[in-house]
Amino acid sequence: MAKKKRDHSRQSAAAKEANSGQPKRKQKPRTDDEKRAAELQKYIASVQHYLKTHPAPTDLGFTLRKLAAWAVDYLLGMGLAFVFGLSAWHQYQNGGSQSQAILMVALAVTAVIVLTVLYPVTSWGNQTVGAALLRVTVVNRSGEARTYPQCFLYECLCKLILGPVLAVACIVHYIAAGLIGNSGKGVELLIDRLFNTVEMPVNEAARPKS
Repeated sequence: MAKKKRDHSRQSAAAKEANSGQPKRKQKPRTDDEKRAAELQKYIASVQHYLKTHPAPTDLGFTLRKLAAWAVDYLLGMGLAFVFGLSAWHQYQNGGSQSQAILMVALAVTAVIVLTVLYPVTSWGNQTVGAALLRVTVVNRSGEARTYPQCFLYECLCKLILGPVLAVACIVHYIAAGLIGNSGKGVELLIDRLFNTVEMPVNEAARPKS
């Protein structure tokens, strides 16, 4: 009797599934791109949560880390530009072809663009080389990653080409508005206020898997 009831219940379930026209399907495994997109969304959510709980990670120690990362990027970028520029001048002065000198200049520009635009956009957390060494990440206040135009303006134009002048302006602003006007609590660097970005310590728990 019990066996007949079990068979009847199975037949009823099969009939319902057939009548619904929506047979149960196995869920397809996610592709690598879908997994990376899911990890990125988790990272963005973690950044947004961090910004809510830490609206201004701007204590003096961390500000010095940000400035040190800036200095590393500036020395690396200008150092490569100087080496290629010097090579171009040497080629030109010693009877080298004009095309060789132009090639060295093009390599200098390419190296700067790679360091300040391509690498930050494609790296985790929009980190430059200096930021990676000092464990700092830069994101928009919305939690979204920076775009190519943003990195060009932020990293190449402001932090590299206008580096010394803007760095002095940021330090003066930090001292005036942060250490004096804000009772030592600190404020964001001027460059982050201009671009509506935030620099924060690397949070390994929020780092998406590669």
